[in-house]
Amino acid sequence: MAIWAQTVTQVKTKIEVLVRRLGATTLTYDERQIISDAINEAMQEICVDRGISRWRFLQTADTEDTTAGTAYVDLDENIFNVISGTVRIAADNTVLDAASIEYIYSTDPDQDEQNRPQYYAFHASDDAETIRLIFKPIPDAVYTISFIAESIIDEDGISSFPSWMHSAIIDLATSIALRRLGIGDPSFYEAQYRKKKQNAKASQGHDGPMHINRVNYLPPDYPLESRLPG
Repeated sequence: MAIWAQTVTQVKTKIEVLVRRLGATTLTYDERQIISDAINEAMQEICVDRGISRWRFLQTADTEDTTAGTAYVDLDENIFNVISGTVRIAADNTVLDAASIEYIYSTDPDQDEQNRPQYYAFHASDDAETIRLIFKPIPDAVYTISFIAESIIDEDGISSFPSWMHSAIIDLATSIALRRLGIGDPSFYEAQYRKKKQNAKASQGHDGPMHINRVNYLPPDYPLESRLPG
């Protein structure tokens, strides 16, 4: 199954067609922007509802350059996690070991040692909206650090949606857009979204084995007498 079944442009086109059928024969720039904002808002709502860290399509390959003598690099403000085992020195693909922040800042004779990084910790920075990677030893030169990050959706949205999800996004975004444009019946599309949301939790979007916690009851096929206490 293709992970990227629908691009944002395709979803936007479908919603614009729906909006035109419901009364807006032409769409102004502002009306198109309302639709774009509705799509992004719908996407964020679905991600938060299902658990944003479970969405693999939010994972992106990224790099940051260290500074000699500086123990850390600050990451993009949209990054909320770094996948363990993916932090590497890009030049030779050396994997850095994850460590606790306590280990990084532990007191020892070489606490301020500058050398090639071997360990990293993922920790908050001075800015409440920014996370940083902190290294040990402190980098003694410029190293390009590569990693896989999980990012929240920024104001520009993302380029594509998972295949099972686009129909729910169309319904929820259409509901939001119609409400803001003041046309059609937003409640109809909102109801459709809620229905698909329940179906997705039960089947389409399930992230784990479907047999877990499932109980199958088979009626007994032997005589009643044999089931009575003796």
